[in-house]
Amino acid sequence: MINDLHWYMLPRFRKKGYLSKSLKSTILPYLFYEREEQEISIDIKKIGERNYYSSKRVAELLGFKKIETGQQKEFFILLNPHCS
Repeated sequence: MINDLHWYMLPRFRKKGYLSKSLKSTILPYLFYEREEQEISIDIKKIGERNYYSSKRVAELLGFKKIETGQQKEFFILLNPHCS
């Protein structure tokens, strides 16, 4: 799980922009000190339809691009903007 990125927000903090802001300003820049890319997967079967669409929206707002679609699961990648 060294390269995995997981996120979870308590229900009372959802839909307030906290996750997107934290990922964009702190978490992703920190990860990109040592990485050229970050991959994620979003699995509707594991997190449910509502959380699936919310997570997908967060990923897309942060610039993650879909690279593969599996059964009930989508894979996304974000490239380090500081690497050529």
